[in-house]
Amino acid sequence: PVAVSPRRCPPPRDVVPDVRALCMEELGTWMCSFPASFLTDGHLKYLGWTLHDKQGEVRLRCVRALQGLYARRDTAAHMELFTGRFKVSVAPPRVPNAVTSLPRSPGGDNGCV
Repeated sequence: PVAVSPRRCPPPRDVVPDVRALCMEELGTWMCSFPASFLTDGHLKYLGWTLHDKQGEVRLRCVRALQGLYARRDTAAHMELFTGRFKVSVAPPRVPNAVTSLPRSPGGDNGCV
């Protein structure tokens, strides 16, 4: 088994969608657990980039990680630059009858809580 190190997450352009999805989920967890080390613009950009991934599961895990970060005031307060840069990517669609809520993960956990 290969361990994924929080210091060197594979780039978002990794060819295996499951690896990209897992990295985004774990990156969100590390940002919540260790915000001084991981809640930085240098790490947030990976979440922003994967909002445009061609695989839906990767985008979903990225949005779930962001939901957890925005749900907490202490982490959301450090995301102004990210929000300004990527808010169009995370804004709900303006399409009539579009589904705007995300399915909750098993147990209702959306990242930081």
